[in-house]
Amino acid sequence: MGQWMAWAGRVGEGMVDFGTPLAGGVQVTPDGTRPSASEVVGYTLLEAEDMDAALALAESHPHLTMPGGCTIEVHEAQPTPGM
Repeated sequence: MGQWMAWAGRVGEGMVDFGTPLAGGVQVTPDGTRPSASEVVGYTLLEAEDMDAALALAESHPHLTMPGGCTIEVHEAQPTPGM
């Protein structure tokens, strides 16, 4: 956890939610449910000035050095229509 806490320290005030690992997922579709395509996923919510800044934070995330490989997807929050 030391690597993760050090990374969170570098992110600083941009850390909105450190997140948590998630497992046992189920996909819900109009046709029913099925097991998730991913065994384990996780999330972290960050606030960054723009996508480039968010990518720079993700590029130093400790998950990228884990054995067996890991990828990170960065998504931009969008406004909810009508809200």
